[in-house]
Amino acid sequence: MPCFEEWFFLHIKYSTRLFTSYKKLEPEIKKFLPNYQKSKNYFTRNNVYQKLLPKKNTAIENAKKLIKNKPEYKKSFEYPKCDIFTIFERLLKDR
Repeated sequence: MPCFEEWFFLHIKYSTRLFTSYKKLEPEIKKFLPNYQKSKNYFTRNNVYQKLLPKKNTAIENAKKLIKNKPEYKKSFEYPKCDIFTIFERLLKDR
């Protein structure tokens, strides 16, 4: 399952859809980052951080909502989840 791309997606919108591979999530990411490529070259040439920064609070709230709204009967691998937000919360808290 894509994890880092799931984090990007949560900047765009909230969804409980389970993307089982990067290829399935890629079209959604390209709506927001049209030329997105999962490569070092892409990240070097494009300032993805600056593009996503204005929506970081949306992403954090969407990630928390995913965890909060996970149905109890679903196993963790059957439901989307993204814990990357905890890193950003700690970084922002330490400022």
